Amino acid sequence: MGEKPRAEDPHFERWLNPKTWTTGWQPFMGTNQFALDDWMKSSVALLNGVLAISREMVDFTQARLREDVEVLGKFARCRGPQETAECQSEFIHTATSQYLDHASKLTGLMATLTSESFNPARHAVAQSSEVPVRKSR
Repeated sequence: MGEKPRAEDPHFERWLNPKTWTTGWQPFMGTNQFALDDWMKSSVALLNGVLAISREMVDFTQARLREDVEVLGKFARCRGPQETAECQSEFIHTATSQYLDHASKLTGLMATLTSESFNPARHAVAQSSEVPVRKSR
């Protein structure tokens, strides 16, 4: 049986020539700069999203605490079990509605955060498929 001749790998041949070592890093470093820029854009979008969510949670908590204190005053003014039950029912209805609305708002903020923090990566992938591959000499 005869052996097939091995096809020479042009990338391997470039590594054998020390003159190509430094010129071969230029595209790699340029690609790294694009990756770093996209990573920074993603990080900024992620941080802004987390800050928006935190701000929303603090605002909601403050508003709920104010309303809870007001309800305590209403409970103190109740004159009987029937009035107390009505006050409690109103409190539960209002609080439940507000918590559900807030959960929906937080879900929307999380969706926005996820989308915006991945946009730079999506953009990079789209660009990388458009960049022509440079052939070695």
